[in-house]
Amino acid sequence: MSGPIISIHKHGSGSIEIQKSTSRFNYCTGYCVVCPKTRMVIHIGVNVYIEPNRMVVKNKQYRISNPMFRILCAFHEHQEEVLSRDFLLAYGWGEGNTTKNSVTVAISELRGLLSSKSGLEIATIHGKGYRMFKTSEDIGQC
Repeated sequence: MSGPIISIHKHGSGSIEIQKSTSRFNYCTGYCVVCPKTRMVIHIGVNVYIEPNRMVVKNKQYRISNPMFRILCAFHEHQEEVLSRDFLLAYGWGEGNTTKNSVTVAISELRGLLSSKSGLEIATIHGKGYRMFKTSEDIGQC
């Protein structure tokens, strides 16, 4: 699919909200200020959970940036799906960010934190994006 996807939402008050997405997935534009995910623990694996600015892997805490938290939220919300670099960039840093290397750096750091201890892996799908999946020893334990 090429070109942006436009979503139009009419609110009860009569106001209209227009959202533009460059992928087949919608992403929020309110970011973590209004997102209910920022007020709950999100389990993304058997021994892995995230909260804003924090990831816990097998009871060991790691500090993560807000964009890294949002990338993990995107992977959690779109489990087993390939997410494009542009989608992750918009989801993590907002639509105005054009520094595509930000995604590469964040994915690299997340891979290092998840490593072999978590039962989760982030794979690069050449020409398409990234996909987070459970490794074979973690399947069926969630």
